[in-house]
Amino acid sequence: MKRTASITLACAVALAAALAAGPASAFSKPVLDLAAGKTFGVDGTPNAGGLSVAVSPLWRAGDRALFGGSVFFDDIGTASAELFDGANGIDLGTIGDRHRMIYGLAWRGDYDLVQRRRWTAGLTGMAGWWRIQDDLRGDPVAAASAVGYSLGVGARRAMTPRHEVGIALRYQELTSDRRAGFRRVDHYATAGLEWRWTADGRQ
Repeated sequence: MKRTASITLACAVALAAALAAGPASAFSKPVLDLAAGKTFGVDGTPNAGGLSVAVSPLWRAGDRALFGGSVFFDDIGTASAELFDGANGIDLGTIGDRHRMIYGLAWRGDYDLVQRRRWTAGLTGMAGWWRIQDDLRGDPVAAASAVGYSLGVGARRAMTPRHEVGIALRYQELTSDRRAGFRRVDHYATAGLEWRWTADGRQ
């Protein structure tokens, strides 16, 4: 918990420092990043994975760095269960059982390591709040909050001066109360496509 809180604080301090150092420059280049992909590598059950989407408003701090926030939704998957006839025990087949999803808010920071013509590649990270929620065929049955962080890599290609498309791979690590009795998610990963729009064009 202390480690994740330190990461969250560090991201907030870095964002404040960047804006304090040059607010006019930072806010002159707003960026909108939209992502859609899939979750995988989930611990716990259910763990089949599902849709992952995120919306991230960002601002440039220099030529290579971006800071801002992210709102995300990650479908973790649905567990299956065998259905039996109560009268004679006949197997009636498999049905969907408990479903799990995650949504949250986080600080986000990106740093471009490679810039070659139309291609850009670098690191991305987030720190913030994750909400894990279980439902049974649409009815909520359990939920828990966690603080966490995300680390990843990505690559993009400029299609026009304002638009870029690319791919990103991220690993999420969550820290929640182990005494809560909730079937936790400690970590999972996402992979997907990203579309990025820059207000005044890619420099």
